[in-house]
Amino acid sequence: MRVAFFGSYAWSVDYLAALHASPRTDVVLVVTRHDDLGSGGERTFATPVTEWCEAQVSGIAVFKPRSLKGDDALAVIGAARPDVVVSAGYSLLLPEDLYGGVAQAGINVHPSLLPQYRGADPVRRAILDGVAETGVSLHLLTQAFDEGPLLWQHRIGIDPAWNAGDVLREAGRIAAPALPDVVHGFVSGRLEPFDQQGEATLAPALEGAEVEVGRTHPVETARRLYRALAPYRFPLWVDGGRRAAIVEMDSVADARCETLTFADGEVRCRLEDVR
Repeated sequence: MRVAFFGSYAWSVDYLAALHASPRTDVVLVVTRHDDLGSGGERTFATPVTEWCEAQVSGIAVFKPRSLKGDDALAVIGAARPDVVVSAGYSLLLPEDLYGGVAQAGINVHPSLLPQYRGADPVRRAILDGVAETGVSLHLLTQAFDEGPLLWQHRIGIDPAWNAGDVLREAGRIAAPALPDVVHGFVSGRLEPFDQQGEATLAPALEGAEVEVGRTHPVETARRLYRALAPYRFPLWVDGGRRAAIVEMDSVADARCETLTFADGEVRCRLEDVR
């Protein structure tokens, strides 16, 4: 099966690597977020997906459009003649023309037990809510985020010490090896999709005041927020006029640490002031 893969995050690489290594799937194009450029035109940031592709000896064609809207992007993707589009952490809604015209189908990787935690931050919301388990779902793409029929699903227990990165790594460890067979099974007609069951819940992006903690918050809330954001982001400690990123919690040995007072206790943390 010829695959056009869409992904941008570190956790996306697990699924791309599995498709690339499988004899059942041929990754003919990788689409990822465009590079950030400095004022002089030099590249200051490339996605982990871009970096992984550049490190492959065999070389993989990479396309980094600023937008998927318009005929130009569709032409580039269509020229690769994919049988199927696979998305894992691309972060933008894929146009229906991609999986209804350019390719035969579109399959998305979503790190939750759909229909639970539909949206941009399923893992962070699950950790913040303190649930004991989440999961990973492979489902068909539709124009409604995360609402397409399921092809495969697996439950994952959340260790109380895990952060978001740990959960995503565990999801990749379990789901990435299954992805090539799911793609091949569906496109070949041997795997039937099934409806999402149960009550839907939403997982909008965690941002704004939701990533801030201060003296009125319980310690457990601060710890959950720290785990939910790590290792990619950090909570903000807001106290009076001060705003500082909590880059490490429960630190006692580092002389740079401070004791933060919460509503029901104190925690040693290392902070970095932000504007």
